[in-house]
Parts: sequence; C-alpha cells; structure tokens
Amino acid sequence: MKIKPGYKTIAWLLVFWCFATYWNIGKAFHIDDTAHLQIAQWIERNPFHPMSGWVNWTSEAVPISTANQPHLYFYLMAGWAHLFGYSEIAIHSLMALFTLWAICAFYRLAALVDRDRALYVTALFSLSAAFVVGQNSMVDVPLIAVWLEFYHVLLNPRYADKKKYAIAAVLCAIGLLIKYTSLLLVPAMVIHIVLARKYKSAGWILIPAATLLLWSAFNIYDYGEIHILNRPRLLKTPLTYWTYSVTWIVGLGAMLPFAVFGFYAQLKQSASTAAKMIWSILCGLTLLAPAVVLLSAVKNIAVVNSALFFSCVLSGIGVLCMCCQTVKKQKTENENENKNDGNSIQWLLLYWMGSSFLFIVFFAPFMAVRHVLLAMPAVLLLIYPQVARTSNIAKLYWISIALTVFNTTLLAKADAWYAGIYKTNAAQIVQYLSLDVPIWFVGHWGWQWYAQQSGMKFLSNSERPNIGDYLVVPLNIIGGDVPDRLEVLELQTVKIERTYWFQHYANIYFYVSPGLPWGYSNGAVETFKLYRVMGVKN
Repeated sequence: MKIKPGYKTIAWLLVFWCFATYWNIGKAFHIDDTAHLQIAQWIERNPFHPMSGWVNWTSEAVPISTANQPHLYFYLMAGWAHLFGYSEIAIHSLMALFTLWAICAFYRLAALVDRDRALYVTALFSLSAAFVVGQNSMVDVPLIAVWLEFYHVLLNPRYADKKKYAIAAVLCAIGLLIKYTSLLLVPAMVIHIVLARKYKSAGWILIPAATLLLWSAFNIYDYGEIHILNRPRLLKTPLTYWTYSVTWIVGLGAMLPFAVFGFYAQLKQSASTAAKMIWSILCGLTLLAPAVVLLSAVKNIAVVNSALFFSCVLSGIGVLCMCCQTVKKQKTENENENKNDGNSIQWLLLYWMGSSFLFIVFFAPFMAVRHVLLAMPAVLLLIYPQVARTSNIAKLYWISIALTVFNTTLLAKADAWYAGIYKTNAAQIVQYLSLDVPIWFVGHWGWQWYAQQSGMKFLSNSERPNIGDYLVVPLNIIGGDVPDRLEVLELQTVKIERTYWFQHYANIYFYVSPGLPWGYSNGAVETFKLYRVMGVKN
C-alpha cells in the first residue's frame, strides 16, 4: 500500500505529533530540566549576560559557563516563559513546536529518499522511544529538528544552488547555537559541495564560521572567555572509548525494536548459505528483547537484563551491517543507472551516522539515549527503503509499528511516573513536616525544582542550618547525601515502591546509560530520608 502526500499524510503526521506530545506535555520536570530552567530564568533577567550567572548543580552553585551547550534554546525558553510562565504545560508546549517541526522535516527528508514509503519510516522515527521519551525540556529534539531541516535542504534537488547552500548555512549556524555537535554539519556541506562539484558555493560555509566567531566574541564580552574552548573535558582511556562505543551500539539496537524485520529482509535477499545462517541467527536472538519483557514477571533481574543486553547489542551490530550493505548496494545501482543524486544521498546519510557516532564517543562526557537519537534518522533512512522493497516484508510493517508503540508506551509511562514522584513527594513532605521550621534538602534533577517550589531550601556547603531544622535527603539521586558536617536524627523513611509492572522499567538508564538504555529493576525507585538536625560541626 502506498500513501501519497495530501490531507491523509498531514493527518497521520499530526497523529504522530499528538502521540509524542501526549507523553510530554504534562510530564513533571525531570533530570537536567531543572538546570535548563535555572539558566532560562537567569537569561530572562539578564539577557546580555547569559553565562555570567550561576547554576546550582553540585554541592555549590557553579558558573553557567560550565554548561556544555550554547544558549539559543534557553533564550527561547526565557522568552516563552516570560509570556506563559514556567509551568510544565507551558514549557513543554514550546518543545511541542519543535517536536512537530522534527516530524515534518523527517517526512520531507524521507520523501527525498523514498517518497512512496516516507510516511512509514516517519512513523518508526516519530513513535520511537528515543524521540518521544527524550523530549522533556532538553535541547536534543530542537537540535534534531534543525539537523533534519538542514539535510532536507541540502539534498533537495528542487532548490537552486544559491538558495540551497544559503539556507543550509543558516540552519548550520542555528544548530551551532543550540549544541556544538552541529559542527558536524560543516563537513556535510563540504561533502555535498564536492560530490555535486559546486565549488563556487563553498563561500556559504563562512556563515556558520562567522556565527561561531560572533558567539565567541559575545562570550568574551559576557564573562571573559570563549565558551567552546573552555568547556569541561573528561579524561578518557582506551577502555572508555570501547565502553562508549559498545553502549552506543546497544542503545541503537534498543531503540529499534523492529530491526528483526530488517534482518528477515536481509535473510530473504541473501544468496549464500552462510549469509542466510547469520541473518537467521540474528532474527532469532534479537527476538529475545520483546520476549524477556513479556516474561519479566519472573522478576529475575540478572536474567532479564542480560538477555536484553545480548539482544540489543546484536540488534545494533546487525543494523550497522545493514546500513553498510545498503550503501554498497545503492552505490552499485546508481552507477549502473548513471545517477549521482542518489549516490550523494547515501554517502551523506552514511557520514551523518558515522560522524555522530564518533563525535559522541570522543567528546561526550557520558552516554545516553539522546546521543543515539542524533544518528537515528540517518540509520532509518539508510535501511528502511531497501527493507521495504523485499518481497512480502510490507505485510509486517504494522507489526513493526506495534512493537515500536509498545516499547515507547512502556518506557514513556515508566519515565513519566518516575519524574512525577519528585513533584508529588515534595508537596507531601512539606505538608507532613510543615514549614513552621525550616526544611532543607539536598539532591538535584527534577527533585530540586519541586523541592524549591514547595518552599524547601537547598543546603549548600556554605549554608548552616539551625539545630531543630529538618533535612530531606533522596538517596537515589545525584547529590543525595547527608553532609558530613551535620549530626542528624532520622525521623522517617519514605520508600517509593514499584507497584505496577511498567514501573519496573523506571530508572536512570535512559539518561545516563551504564550499558543498557533501559532495563528491569526491583526495589524502591526512590527512598526519601527525613531527618532533624541535632548539631552542626565547625
């Protein structure tokens, strides 16, 4: 079945957008959202000195300039919040606009690769857990929207050269002001110029270069240094690079639950017995992931997560092999038909995927699903058109969608519950203790935002609470420790247990992955310790 552009296509794109927005619009602020909100609040008050303020993200406030990314999206948040406030619905409504842009841009880019199946592959991207769960108030969805638009403009044959490279250069500049990972778009322009032999258009690259220079000059005016040159750096060893590489591949496999149908397509296309055997084994082993999820009622964490890891790493490797095979096959077809445009599309998609992988492995301070999201459009556009042309594989399309929706719904529901416990419990703890006596707290992420909203005070190293004050400590969160200088009396322990099946998949892995980007967990998802301060050491 082929779905052509028109009202039906628009309706489906809106359905994808509503699905993604539904899970995020009222979601509690989570993980890094609090830091972003603090930066936006500072910019709202000090628009000409965005990095001169301080953000509370350790035991003490640190300069905003230590944040990894530039501030364009935070400026948008500040302006938006100035009009509509800092509620979850208000802030996430801004994100919803970029979510819609990303979905539409992906569809238009997919239509350049395979118009007849563009809507199908758009669904696999728009409904994926990496895209839906990863929204929050992060910069990654706005970034991927800009990237998708950039590649659509660059690869669209309908644009004249001057218009094509001018718009691509502006989009590259915008991307640079959202996240420095967009430096990867500059070589993409160079590659396209070389492949298309449009050497006279190389001057447009000066636009992103000038933008970065102006931003750096603004940094010097703002706080006296160049931000891109003074970001925190992590000392990495060969083991770190290996671990990051494996984690990225596992994340890719975990975010593509329908990859098994791609392996089936490769099995159908393979001529040799050895190739058929390899793809048959991959088909069987990658089915472990959905199987162990459905059977995880056994509550054996080691078995479930080991099977998930094994399944996801094989799935990721298989997907990368498919990408390389697709490029090779497409290159041969294009050479036989004397096509150049298709060949440039395939090479740019391969560059997109490979450069994203290398940048993250070498420069990211940690691994997370949002780092895989950056490469997912290229991966999908490389593998799906070839898969869809396989005999009878289209009949399995709706099963692929069902697997994707199931995976996303499971993780989105678990993550929304996980985010919400800090909002709910901050209010309940204040109601239980009352604000007649000062209530101090430690810990960051979404908890920090809601604890302050509830009237609690953050306990930094420079603060000295009085004897008799309260202290609230969440144990499963960054910064959740009782300061050594305090003598405290434990009043109560509040454990947030996992009651329902989906709640066993709520954890931090999606945002800081130790190997698996999602997995099965038992025990309390969070434990709040309520103390009374009995003494303060000098």
